[in-house]
Amino acid sequence: LFGASASGTLDLSGGLIPVQNWYAPSLSSPQEAGVAEWEIGEIVALLGTGVSRRGSTIGPMADVVRDSTRHLSAPDLEAIATFLKALPPTAASSRPASEALALTGTMQEGRRVYEAHCVDCHGDQGQGVPGAYPPLSRNRAVTMDPPANMVHVVALGGYPPSTQGNPRPFGMPPFATTLTDGEIASVLTMIRNSWGNGAAPVTTVEVRRFRGGEPGR
Repeated sequence: LFGASASGTLDLSGGLIPVQNWYAPSLSSPQEAGVAEWEIGEIVALLGTGVSRRGSTIGPMADVVRDSTRHLSAPDLEAIATFLKALPPTAASSRPASEALALTGTMQEGRRVYEAHCVDCHGDQGQGVPGAYPPLSRNRAVTMDPPANMVHVVALGGYPPSTQGNPRPFGMPPFATTLTDGEIASVLTMIRNSWGNGAAPVTTVEVRRFRGGEPGR
């Protein structure tokens, strides 16, 4: 679960996972995956079932829960949760948020894509559906830099792990064959700058880089 440098010092600052191009968020940053403000039970639920009131796992972390942490005893999960909660917070690096006036066309295109493909599940204000589809409003996973994970989720889809505590998880369908790279960039830029969110725009080049495989149309 945790990586250590050759010196034995834990490095929990996050970074891109080689080859996979998923971003492992910082475990000490409140803007990324820090859980200092979570209750112990919420952290235990996330590690034991893949979902909790405060968030859900997807991608490589869903694999960690499925193959590892869900098999741990309750005391072990509580010990990990206590350790994570006690990590001193650090600031996350981020790019400047978008200037709305400079992105009028991109925001309009993103809104069009969102209303056609996303609004039924995530809501017209990004509010989501409790217990099923996560809110996008004021969601730190949405505004995280780099936007690798959001590109993966939109292009390739994904589900939390199926666990005893969450046997039939709701998930995200893939849109790689439905949306162009430009449309994915536009809708992510719109989401990252709506409903209280503020983050740098996503470019078509970034979509092509992070999604992997052959570039879209």
